Amino acid sequence: MSPERTHPHPHSRLCPWWLGGLLDNALRRLLHNPQTILGDRVKRGQRVADLGAGSGFFSLPLCELVGEAGRVYAVDLQSEMLSQIECKAARRRLRNLTTCRSGGNAFALPERVDFVLVFWMLHEVDEPGRFVESIQAALADGGTVLFSEPKFHVPQSAFLQEAARFTAAGFRIRETPTIRGSRSLLLEKTEPSVPDVK
Repeated sequence: MSPERTHPHPHSRLCPWWLGGLLDNALRRLLHNPQTILGDRVKRGQRVADLGAGSGFFSLPLCELVGEAGRVYAVDLQSEMLSQIECKAARRRLRNLTTCRSGGNAFALPERVDFVLVFWMLHEVDEPGRFVESIQAALADGGTVLFSEPKFHVPQSAFLQEAARFTAAGFRIRETPTIRGSRSLLLEKTEPSVPDVK
């Protein structure tokens, strides 16, 4: 076992990078087909971000969905995961992907995007409110977020608390998609709420 595997990651809830291959396999594609989940929500030419991209299970199909005129930002805390994505993209000759390392509780992108995917990862973030604020800042006006959490790991009460963070940050719920094994929302960026000043 390599030294990297013997020391726990400071963010202990993360899937370790050396298990990245388990996140991208044929069985998972049957359960969560990226084309089915994202095909009606992403358009060619768009700028999109995949947060907690892992080994690129959704990032690489997103590259194909947005086409050469679009751009995909794969965001992850672990540089080893991002290296895996870059290798896969190079093998597929995908030139519209950019990897970005997250700070854990916040992130920044080179430009605003039209769509953000937050799939089965928000429960791993130590400061979810701050992370949602980063999503709000990263999205163009009218941009959308597909937010999903695993039912087996995130109970309904915790999911509703996470959803409330989005609405407090200036999102409205557009749809409640049906995704296997998941609790999911499609949200649209509106204006952030401004507290009354007395």
